[in-house]
Amino acid sequence: MHNRKFYARYDCNEGNIIEEDLIEHLKNTGELAKQIAAKVLPTYVNAARIAGDFHDLFKVVYQDLPDCSKNSKAKLSFRYHEILSGVFLANYYLKIDDLGLGEDEIKASVRAVLLHHQGLRAISYEDFIRGYSYIRKRIYSKGISVVLQDVQYILEKLNYKVSTLTEDFLKFESILKFLEGGKEEYRLLCGILILADNYTVMKKLKTQNRLIDLEILDFLETLGIK
Repeated sequence: MHNRKFYARYDCNEGNIIEEDLIEHLKNTGELAKQIAAKVLPTYVNAARIAGDFHDLFKVVYQDLPDCSKNSKAKLSFRYHEILSGVFLANYYLKIDDLGLGEDEIKASVRAVLLHHQGLRAISYEDFIRGYSYIRKRIYSKGISVVLQDVQYILEKLNYKVSTLTEDFLKFESILKFLEGGKEEYRLLCGILILADNYTVMKKLKTQNRLIDLEILDFLETLGIK
């Protein structure tokens, strides 16, 4: 397989390009989510790591870098990547590897991936279908075999089992069983992933310019995580 770079972030930023490597971001988020869970939700430590490892996986769909010389404010947009990342995790669990997770843990992981940009706001089924349809169209315009090869490459780099990926791994229906029921632990894991994702970006880009950044730093400090 090819050896290439994928981006979790790429902003032109008026001549000062801000970029973040996708594989590195997934690894760092998974590790930090695991550390946080060990402190506040210890029975979901593995679920937290897996959610972090998969949460931005389908940013691979959006890797056509903008020409910063033509638009100094352009940046990559990753619309609805979390929906297909969650769908893929559900299918991966069903078709390749149970990841050592029990039913509650995988439900929590899939939901966390699906909601890590929405937090705990209510999202309708229609919204999910709309977003799912949008990113599927982007995949087909890029070439489904190309996208699935990129996904397989990233999974290998993250040390997950891989096999030949097919269109079946993108079936939305598979995720529905993971959205049934609800437990407090599911919501807590979603919050853990949101914290880990935001802190990983903040640390990599060395920014603390949002009020939420201060809250995240304060919370992690109380847990003894730096």
